[in-house]
Parts: sequence; C-alpha cells; structure tokens
Amino acid sequence: GRGAMAATSSALAASAGGAGGAPRAPRASNITEFSLDLQWEAVQGAKSYKVIQRKIPDEWSAATTITISDPKKTSTTIEELEPTSTYQFKIVAVTSAGDSEPSPETTVDTMVGSCTPKPKQCVIQ
Repeated sequence: GRGAMAATSSALAASAGGAGGAPRAPRASNITEFSLDLQWEAVQGAKSYKVIQRKIPDEWSAATTITISDPKKTSTTIEELEPTSTYQFKIVAVTSAGDSEPSPETTVDTMVGSCTPKPKQCVIQ
C-alpha cells in the first residue's frame, strides 16, 4: 500500500507555494573526493535550515542532519565524504510554523580518490 501515500505527498507538493512550501533542490559545486559545497535558495520566513545527507544505499532514516542556524546562510561545505560514493541531499526550512516539506533531493557522486587533478580554471556561472 505505498500508492496512496505517494499520491498524498505529490498533492501536498503541488499545493505548497506559500510559507510551508518545500525549498527547491540544493545545488552542489566544487565536488572533490572528500567534500563539496552545497547551495540552496532562501525560503521566506525561514529561521534556520536543515541539510539532510544520506549516502546511497542508506535509508533516509539513517541520514545525517546538519543544522544551519543562520537563515541568511544559504550554502555550506559538506566534509568528511568518502571518494567514489553517491550522496543525496535535501533541504528543510525551519519556520515559526515548524519544518517545511523537504526539498527534492540532489544526487552527487564524489570524485575518485587521489587521482583528481585540481583544475585551475574559472567557472562562469
């Protein structure tokens, strides 16, 4: 009986445009073997953010939660990752009404250990 649950959550996501809306999926950059930078869009009314991180094939229930207590901060560096691994990240905005729905997850593959040259080039956004 997972079908009914899925239908409810997509209905919730569709109606969430206001204060309780889910944040957009975060963006990862500067990905290395052991770390990456994660950025997300500010959510109106957020008092803090939670970055939820899981390593595939772990369940979300085993995920790590990183609390970003400054609502003006919409990026963080994730460290202590393992090389050639797949991670997923979701953002939850914490407002006066409680936690928002989590954002869609972003999937990131870390680099292969010790053979990644550090490119010296400018990235034009």
